[in-house]
Amino acid sequence: MLGPVFVASLTSLDTIQANAAEYLPWIVVMPLIATSCFLFDGIFVGLMRAKDMRNSMIISGVVGFAVPFILTSSFGNHALWFAMSCFMVLRGITLGLRYRTVMGRGLFDQALVQTD
Repeated sequence: MLGPVFVASLTSLDTIQANAAEYLPWIVVMPLIATSCFLFDGIFVGLMRAKDMRNSMIISGVVGFAVPFILTSSFGNHALWFAMSCFMVLRGITLGLRYRTVMGRGLFDQALVQTD
């Protein structure tokens, strides 16, 4: 609701305000979409499981960034925002699935023991 006010506080140029207003819904939704992947990033960094994070990035990158090549011609910049949203959702899903596997095998407990 306060998006236009926030944009107006950043710039007084009408053209930029109009462009920002067009993408404002994406800006509002993105933090909600990206929360799970950033949460799992912290967990996997703490567990020192960079390989799992790399694999998640590869899978999410290939699938998530294929979207603009399919949609760009008809949706323009909205396709890029959608692709970034898909990327974030897929990272959250892939890391969440991997987290379940790690927790199921007791690898989290082993990592805690190794640091003591």
